Amino acid sequence: MLGGGTGNAPQPPTQYDPNYLDDPGLKADSRRTTSNLVGFVGSIIQHNKPVDVRRELNEHFRRRHGAFIDSSITLSKIRNLKLRLIQCAQQASNEISSVALAYVYLEKLILARRIHKGNRRCLAAACLLLAVKANEPHGESTAQLLAVIPKVMGVTSAAVLEQEFTVFADLQFSLYVPIHEFMPHLNRALRSVGISSVQEYVGGDSTFYLK
Repeated sequence: MLGGGTGNAPQPPTQYDPNYLDDPGLKADSRRTTSNLVGFVGSIIQHNKPVDVRRELNEHFRRRHGAFIDSSITLSKIRNLKLRLIQCAQQASNEISSVALAYVYLEKLILARRIHKGNRRCLAAACLLLAVKANEPHGESTAQLLAVIPKVMGVTSAAVLEQEFTVFADLQFSLYVPIHEFMPHLNRALRSVGISSVQEYVGGDSTFYLK
């Protein structure tokens, strides 16, 4: 059974919503069966196989978003891309805030139908490269990232660099996003690496992130 509600498929938002495409409420719940025996009342939780959970989530995602994005993109592919971007940043010692910024770029490209199964890893890597350049103005940051990308993303650094300007143009040459588009992704990315809050992440004044 899927969490996240039912009903008519929502229309795509007229403005970017960080919780629309990869809805944090969209998750699989265990199926619970209650047994009543003599002198005993208990519940049996039926755990789905991972492949069944993934299929169910992807089907629900397709019903909600299939009309608005490329048909080859699934929720599991989006979440796998995000995991790989986290791994790239960690191995290259880049900021998690850069990953959150890349998530915004990635989802905007998906909603613009610029991303499909064949180019998803290359364009996701280009999103992270642009995010690091916007968020971490240090040359060595991109050098380390470009060295890590082939191993984690399975695409060459040359291919990513070739797509960088195209992605920049598809983002309408705008790499700086409103805080309300960025913060939900930052909070989720931080939790995924075991950091409970922005305050813990910055280790001090978090005024900028909490505006």
